[in-house]
Amino acid sequence: MSAAALIALHRRVRRLLPAGLETVAVLPPRDPGCWATSPLSRLPLGGGRRGMVGLRLSEACAARLPEAAKATRRDAQAPRYLGWQALPGRGGLWCRSEGGALAVLVDPGRALAWLFWQEQVAGSAS
Repeated sequence: MSAAALIALHRRVRRLLPAGLETVAVLPPRDPGCWATSPLSRLPLGGGRRGMVGLRLSEACAARLPEAAKATRRDAQAPRYLGWQALPGRGGLWCRSEGGALAVLVDPGRALAWLFWQEQVAGSAS
């Protein structure tokens, strides 16, 4: 993927993220099959095609997330996202969209975030 394509992808992905989550770059693509074997694939998303994109958090965003996890869970949700939930023992957070088509996982310690999406199956209820 070219640098211009990664920049364009990053712009599009940022519009899908919850408010308050600042990213600076898209991570290089990895093995597309890793999603199917990941425990994260069991996130409560709908049926259909799915995928993920990794993102690097801004330094400021990564630094404030651990300190303000409770406030982040309450304040950083966009109207289309449900509240942030803690990942026990890992210091991470995750949230999903109201319709279940999007989920975001954040690892503040490594300054990383992942956006997961699942396209709705034709004819399924939203």
